[in-house]
Amino acid sequence: MSYIQYHATGTTGDYITVLLESTGAFYNFKQFELNDHGRMRAVGDKPEVAAVIENTLWGSRDWSDFDEDLLNSLTDKHIIINTSEYYQIRQLRNAGCDWPIIRIKYSKHLAYWIKKAILTKAYSKVFEEDGSKHPNEQKLIEKGLWALLFFKKHLKNPIQYPVLRDHYKDDIWKEYETHTEIDLENILIGNFEQLSGIADINKFNKKVIETWTAKQDQKFVLRPKMPKQVEDLLGYNPHVAVSNNVCALDDMDNMLIKFHYPDAPKFNNTEELFTYF
Repeated sequence: MSYIQYHATGTTGDYITVLLESTGAFYNFKQFELNDHGRMRAVGDKPEVAAVIENTLWGSRDWSDFDEDLLNSLTDKHIIINTSEYYQIRQLRNAGCDWPIIRIKYSKHLAYWIKKAILTKAYSKVFEEDGSKHPNEQKLIEKGLWALLFFKKHLKNPIQYPVLRDHYKDDIWKEYETHTEIDLENILIGNFEQLSGIADINKFNKKVIETWTAKQDQKFVLRPKMPKQVEDLLGYNPHVAVSNNVCALDDMDNMLIKFHYPDAPKFNNTEELFTYF
């Protein structure tokens, strides 16, 4: 049985794909690598794909040409079609694809983590596609400043500079039934039990899990003690008990805190928060 995997941008869809492939039972069209920012990203298609599929712009391709026999000619494994677009699911269904849907879910407590993941890992330009690009955008990206520039704009005007899109909300999931759901909160702490119904999770590549987890924002892995005011701003992983761990705070965290508390100093870690709040 093959699957459609839906994941909102920034919610670890490629990472889960790599783990499923590591069992030896699944197949995706793309090749992936883990970068220094902790993002599992596509680095091109598998060599055999181009000979079978013409349009490999996966994020925007029209799946009205879905041909199960053609796709199955690539592999005898379970195929995973990844999408971050709800309309692509509609295209697939209308074209006769009845593959079950795997969905990565998240709660409101991870909204900031996802925004941060999108801005610091993806560097996507789609958020400003209706406006002019910053002339030095590439230089800002290379210096790690583009994310902060956009986040500052987002804080001042989240409607004009959105990061999360409305169709990522739960209430849209009424049209198509999901077969398997996994919480992003569980993914962050390496708990993949929710996928045990479709995969042998004991075969997931443990080295990949360890490396990926270590590169994530540890506040959402370890859940350190934070003042309630800050925890309400930054969010937290509700699947983890509060711990005595001390985690670093970065420039984006400080920007968010400073936006709501203009007199706050810069904080280096979560322990220092208690000197002010």
